[in-house]
Amino acid sequence: MSILDLLQSIATAWSDALQTPHFILSLILSAGFFVVVLYLETHGMEHSKKTIAPALNDLLLDRLPVVDLNFLYVEVMGTLMTVFALYQLTRPATVPFVFATLSLFTLVRRAFIIMTPLGPHRDFLQGHGFKQTREFARKLFQGDNDFFFSGHTGLPFLFFLLTPWPPLAIIFLIASIAMGVAVLLMHIHYSIDVFAAPFMTYSIFVVARLIFGA
Repeated sequence: MSILDLLQSIATAWSDALQTPHFILSLILSAGFFVVVLYLETHGMEHSKKTIAPALNDLLLDRLPVVDLNFLYVEVMGTLMTVFALYQLTRPATVPFVFATLSLFTLVRRAFIIMTPLGPHRDFLQGHGFKQTREFARKLFQGDNDFFFSGHTGLPFLFFLLTPWPPLAIIFLIASIAMGVAVLLMHIHYSIDVFAAPFMTYSIFVVARLIFGA
C-alpha cells in the first residue's frame, strides 16, 4: 500500500466515523475530558512545585552512578508520544477511548503525586550537566516533586496496552523498560516510582475499560 493509499484509507475511516452521532458525541466528551484534565494537571504541577517534601534514601539510587541519558528522557519520549498519536489517527473508532484513558492516567497519577509528596534524591540532576535539559524537559514532561509514579515508565507502557499492532506494541514495551532504566540512572525517580508504574498503569487501563468500554 502506497502512502497515498494509506492516507485515503485513513480519510475514509474518519469520514465514516464522523457520520455516526454516537462517535461524534464520544469524541467531543472524551476530548473535552482530556482538555479539562490537562488544565487540572497544570494546577496540580504548581501545587507539587510549592510542596516541601522530604528526600529519601533509595536502595538502588544510593548505589547507582548518575548517567546522562537526556536523549532518552526528552527526545525519545517526545518521539514515542508523536508516533503513538500518529498511529491512533489511523484508528478513529478507538480515539475516544484513548483520550479517556490518557485522561484517567494523568488524573490518577497527579492524585498519587499530591497524596505522596516526595522530594528529589540528593543526586537528582545536581552537578551533572543536566540543568538546561532539566528546565526544558520539566516544562514538557515533568513538574517539580513529580515522583510517584513514573510517567516516563508508565506512559509508554500505557501506549503498549493501547496498541493492538504487535510490532509497534513491542517497541512501546521496550521503550517503557528503557525509560525506567534511564530515569533510575539519571536519579530522576526513586526505584519505587519506576517499579510501581507498570502495575499502576495496568490497573488504570483495566478501570478505563470498565468505565469507558474498549
